[in-house]
Amino acid sequence: MKIKQFALFLFALLLLGACTKKQSHKIAGSFDQSDSTDFAFSVEFKFAQKVKVTNLQDHKELQILSPTDTNVVATYILALQGVDLPKSITDKGVVIRVPVKNICCLSTTHVGAMELLGLQDKVIGGTSIDKFWSAKIQERVLSGELKEVGKGMVSNLEQIIALRPSLVTTSDHSLEKNGADLAAIGITPVYNNDWRESSLLGRAEWMKVMALFFCKSVEADSMFNATVQRYYGVVDLAKTAKKSPKVFVGQETRGTWYIPGSESYVSAMIRDANGSMYGVPGERTNYPCSFEKAYAEHHDAEYWFTQRGSNIKTIDEFSSASEHYKKFKAYQLGNVFINNKRLNERGGNDFWESGVYHPDLVLKDLVKIIHPDLDLSYETIYWRSLD
Repeated sequence: MKIKQFALFLFALLLLGACTKKQSHKIAGSFDQSDSTDFAFSVEFKFAQKVKVTNLQDHKELQILSPTDTNVVATYILALQGVDLPKSITDKGVVIRVPVKNICCLSTTHVGAMELLGLQDKVIGGTSIDKFWSAKIQERVLSGELKEVGKGMVSNLEQIIALRPSLVTTSDHSLEKNGADLAAIGITPVYNNDWRESSLLGRAEWMKVMALFFCKSVEADSMFNATVQRYYGVVDLAKTAKKSPKVFVGQETRGTWYIPGSESYVSAMIRDANGSMYGVPGERTNYPCSFEKAYAEHHDAEYWFTQRGSNIKTIDEFSSASEHYKKFKAYQLGNVFINNKRLNERGGNDFWESGVYHPDLVLKDLVKIIHPDLDLSYETIYWRSLD
């Protein structure tokens, strides 16, 4: 009898062990109810053209599109920690379990999204970290919680591996050749092509991509919708101006002039501010051209905006970069503006950090500048005059 009871007890233990093993396979990792609720939220992109998301019952498929066309360059399968996915799903792309633990950002724009979402404590690595504008991010740098993994556009693979972040976000595909090595040790490179969007709102909407990795989609969607409303409020204000002044956005670099394409976010920004500007037809980014062409198209513009040379402080410094600058009407009128009003002592420019996610404020700056007849009681935030 005792032998029979012992056998039953042993069988029960084995059965319990099998159930526990099977259950642990399903929930290897953890998430709370708020994560589950957020993940169930249906995410969509209304303005961003370089990212797509498909919301499914137990996972989301996130596709990143090529900077130059509509081809898919990367597919990520997002699922909550521990949720079983069939091989037919996992074979579609790189599986990312959310919420992720931490992240390494190789662009200041990505850091801007993290702070906006209250996730700055999740950033453990970045490039040129001394130039980050955010005071909260700088606190992490000074405390050693955020490490440097490169300078500018050049990242250091060994330093990234040493940090072992869950994700690495990069604004180009420079990590593609190292993707397999990173993935083998549990580090996922994620491509972020916000810089190739054709509108300010399209760029700002990429905050939803960052939010997906941390189960913050509901919050990101609410914040972005409020931004859209404010943005169109500024657009409507600009339409009340008496005229649409001619605007030039560009500069010379090493003998070559770079002019925004007609399909770029810069051209869209000027149009939304009720300004007039010639953009190179069909181009989504800055297009190189000669001085002769730049002068022919823009010499009579009333306002000139430059987004390069962030350390420039005076009009004399600006004009010293090219002998041709003084020939333009905007220069002669004293209407040259630069996007470095929020420049810290280390050279960090907040235009490229928080400015990306406040398109309404960037646009409002432009409206304030090119439409003095509106007499706005508003002080510009990102743009300032070169005196």
